[in-house]
Amino acid sequence: MRLIEVKIEKFRGVHSLHLPLDRLTVLIGENNAGKSTVLEAIRLVLTRGFGVRRGGQFTEYDFHLKDADTTPQTADLISITLHFAEEQEGDWPDTVVQQMNEVIQLDTTGLNHIWLQAKGAYQSEFGSFETKWAFLNSSGTELVLRNATPLNLISRFVPLFFLSALRDASQEFGQRGQFWSGFLKSIQLPDDKREKIEEMLREVNTSRFFDVSCG
Repeated sequence: MRLIEVKIEKFRGVHSLHLPLDRLTVLIGENNAGKSTVLEAIRLVLTRGFGVRRGGQFTEYDFHLKDADTTPQTADLISITLHFAEEQEGDWPDTVVQQMNEVIQLDTTGLNHIWLQAKGAYQSEFGSFETKWAFLNSSGTELVLRNATPLNLISRFVPLFFLSALRDASQEFGQRGQFWSGFLKSIQLPDDKREKIEEMLREVNTSRFFDVSCG
């Protein structure tokens, strides 16, 4: 299940963004151009839990302040939408299609799509910031679900491994690293391939040309 598109509205420094994604997408730009904001938007939708709750997952620091008079309490609604799609017919396993059937949208070419959206707003009646997750149809209308199963399964079918910029990659890609150990648990990787990848990572980490800068 591949993420092919991200739409961001009124999130932090991003006013409005429509970003199509290829199999490999590289974000390049100056500091404070919004690269990290895009990645944080994806991470927020996929890792911060689901549902509607008081004191939700968007915080006051996530709201886009369009001018000096705007506050998080008066800012516009945050909207982040992730679009997943098949690359070819039958690409998604039957188990995924069966368990996510309630939210899957079929296009005219026979390909399956899923739209997942997170919205954030200040609720004055509660005095708190609230977040709501929802699946959408192809027209952007919220789907009414009979149960919460798709919400619980989306993170399993679309695992996210978020790696912040590091000076020493071995901290994360070692046997006990938070990123690498979690990645290994989520896939079936033969020992020989795992060892080969770890050797390549060690070479990258020790290279004098390797340098990561936070933007």
